[in-house]
Amino acid sequence: MNATLTRELQQRLGYHFTNPDLLRLALTHSSAGVQNYERLEHLGDAVLELAVTYWLYRDFPHFGHVTGGGGCGTTWGSIMKPVSRSISSSAIFAQIRTRSGATLYLPSSPNSGAAPEQ
Repeated sequence: MNATLTRELQQRLGYHFTNPDLLRLALTHSSAGVQNYERLEHLGDAVLELAVTYWLYRDFPHFGHVTGGGGCGTTWGSIMKPVSRSISSSAIFAQIRTRSGATLYLPSSPNSGAAPEQ
């Protein structure tokens, strides 16, 4: 991604990145070479799941509350983990990406025809 596209995307998002190189890295597909978004994606997924889980825990104290006890095998975590993951799912963020216009700056696939940026 060149500097012009980086500026355009920051304008569209209404956010200025302190380190534009991280933005470029975050938008670089793994087919482009060694430096790509995969490590950032893994970190971001973990942070997002933590934030969603904390939000559910804080704002919905009775959600996932297990009654009955007695070793039924159901725990708060076994109920909340799928909920947290579905809230932070790729489908939801694909909708956000589309509505924000960020898809204009992302290749649709590794074979999208665009030359990868180095």
